[in-house]
Amino acid sequence: MATINILSWNIEVFGPQKYGNSVNNYRLVRLIAIVGVQAGADILALMELSSSTAEAVCYSVCEALAEYTEEDWRYYVVQARPQGDRESYGIIYRTGGAFAPVLDGHNNLNAGLSTVEFPCNWFNSNGRRAAVMGFRTTDTNNNFAVSVYHAPPNTFARNGLQSLAMTPEIYAVDNAGANQAVYERLLCGDYNLDVNSETGPYQWLTDAAENPPAPPADDQHGAGTTAMTTDDTHIVSLQDGRRKWGDNSDTWPTDAASYLNLQLDNIFYASTINPDNAAGTVIDLVAKVMDSDSLVRGIVQNFDLVDGDGNRAFPNADCFPDPLNQCLDEAIWAWLIVRYGISDHYPLHLSIDL
Repeated sequence: MATINILSWNIEVFGPQKYGNSVNNYRLVRLIAIVGVQAGADILALMELSSSTAEAVCYSVCEALAEYTEEDWRYYVVQARPQGDRESYGIIYRTGGAFAPVLDGHNNLNAGLSTVEFPCNWFNSNGRRAAVMGFRTTDTNNNFAVSVYHAPPNTFARNGLQSLAMTPEIYAVDNAGANQAVYERLLCGDYNLDVNSETGPYQWLTDAAENPPAPPADDQHGAGTTAMTTDDTHIVSLQDGRRKWGDNSDTWPTDAASYLNLQLDNIFYASTINPDNAAGTVIDLVAKVMDSDSLVRGIVQNFDLVDGDGNRAFPNADCFPDPLNQCLDEAIWAWLIVRYGISDHYPLHLSIDL
């Protein structure tokens, strides 16, 4: 039986200002890689890659992962809308392990955008679609699908979940020309809905799937998946913090957990092989930055706060007291550098036996 570890992360507009033009470019790439390595990740699903830099980011992350693990890594990148979009998804995966991509009858990857229409911010069409890639375990020969989807940040997110559940590519795969069922689905995404309070829309993902699995024909069926975790993953902004705790940083919380907001993203998983044997966690980057012995802290404490022209390296970089490596022991500064120097979302990790 293969154990698959997947890391899902909205890394917040990873474009020219973070990659290429940033003095912390190299450090951010290595940070993504080291978080993946510490999670034991076999697959990384990344959101909010700017299309102009997505290929370069994924290539660089693969190189960093290869350096840390001494293994080969590959990636698949696709723009989130068929006609082109500023956002792209990246699926990065380990080779030579307990699984491999499924190839069709023409030796091509089973990878691409959903063939279903998804909503945009204003209409129920022409929006970012889910990307799906098909894999197969090498010991048990089980097909599994990995999807990654960034929903609209408004009420159309509900429609996006319905479109995801109705995506045929998460239920079937072309294995050397033969159409085969996919019983194992790992649905990564920033769904822009709170799992703890917005239960209705998730029924499209959590209601029982048909057997054999197929896209639901009505609202009585779903993708047969389960939420990996209901922990908070979105980090509060500086404006949110000031509204909650005031302008004086001395009155702000001293614990990492206080800086979290609503649950906005998740990995929904399904497994007919071993449905109860799955462990999901939210990786608390603020806590890792506060830990002076962690590898994450070792990278972040060397962030440059200004560029070669004396400009801020990232928003609010001029707020930090000296020295950086000591002030990061405190939650407020660890939170600030994570929130504005890295991402406004935490990465999520799922370990599941397939």
